[in-house]
Amino acid sequence: MYKKKFSLAYAFDLSTDKIELFVPVQFSLLEDSNVVLEFCKRVLDLRFSNRKQITINFSKCILLDVAALSILNTFLLHLRDEANSKEKNIVFKTTFTGKTNLDILIYKVGIITLLKLENFPEKTKQYIEKLKLEIDDKNIKTLPLLAGGGTTIEFLRELIIKNKTAKYISDNSKFGTEVVRFVNECLETVGYILNLKGNRNFKGMIGELATNSLEHLGEEMCQLYCTGYYIIDKNTEGEGSIVFFNFGNTIYESLLHDSTKDIKEKLSRLSKLHYFDDLFTEENLWTLAALQPKISRKYDRKINNERGTGTIKLLEGFKNFSSDKEKLMTIVSGKTQILFDNSKISSYNDIDKRVALNEENSLETRPSSKYLKNLKHSFPGTIIYIQFSLSGEYLKKGVE
Repeated sequence: MYKKKFSLAYAFDLSTDKIELFVPVQFSLLEDSNVVLEFCKRVLDLRFSNRKQITINFSKCILLDVAALSILNTFLLHLRDEANSKEKNIVFKTTFTGKTNLDILIYKVGIITLLKLENFPEKTKQYIEKLKLEIDDKNIKTLPLLAGGGTTIEFLRELIIKNKTAKYISDNSKFGTEVVRFVNECLETVGYILNLKGNRNFKGMIGELATNSLEHLGEEMCQLYCTGYYIIDKNTEGEGSIVFFNFGNTIYESLLHDSTKDIKEKLSRLSKLHYFDDLFTEENLWTLAALQPKISRKYDRKINNERGTGTIKLLEGFKNFSSDKEKLMTIVSGKTQILFDNSKISSYNDIDKRVALNEENSLETRPSSKYLKNLKHSFPGTIIYIQFSLSGEYLKKGVE
């Protein structure tokens, strides 16, 4: 039996306990977050089934990114953990695209490594060996999954202690330290390391993400994850991607249910200036507003004038590390996606630190639909995906 819906497909045989999920043609958070979130939800929904073999088939896929694969990995790991807790043994399998660049990404970031898949057919084993040679030749490295947060769940114990597929970060300020270490390890292969300015920018950017997440995610579910991917070019300093994601309250939920009177009044006044519809909602507006200075759920203009500045470090970090090439950053929280590219971040106001995604650079005007999207599907937390490249301004010669 074969069923297709919303460009997602799966095949299953009612007479067996096997199911095959076909990854969408474009499985990219940057290109279509709705497709990514719908597919990941379909994967997680399999916890209610009795399937004993699940195949993730990438053969139809022509576009992938690190963020989409990282979210899918986490959902698959949750699925495996829940099955194990019910003493159900699920066998996971995967099928490559046949396209070397995509298959390298699947091998390095995807489920083969995290789920430690084995027992491939001989032809696939030979293909994997070929991919390994390509990875060595192209000098591609990945940042092992970092995990932390305020709540301990069986999933984390399974992930870190038993399978050793993630590194637990007990001090969330150390996320930035781990990312800097990873970037330096990559740069050292071409004779460079981050200088003081580059080191400070990376640590500040990632460290603030982790610290802010703990403050906003709530107590019921507070989990943070970070991973990265770096392609080293001997003629340049290479290009990288960092994906940081968490599970818990969305940005909007945090502001709506657990914020100060000052912020609620300020955001409510802002909402009254807009007409909301299916393309632009209050959730979208408030999520965008949260990127501005002095917008924090705990901000009080009479007490603390520094709150609501953490996201500024993120925007400034992206601006610094994307200025010379076409790079992208996206934030997905709940049903809101915000996209930044070089042209939009260049309009980021260095004086009052405001970015409103419209020509007026004003939150009182509806943002451009090119840069802010209301999603059909909701992510239970926040994803931040950053592409970056490093120029000489942030580097120094490594140890000879």
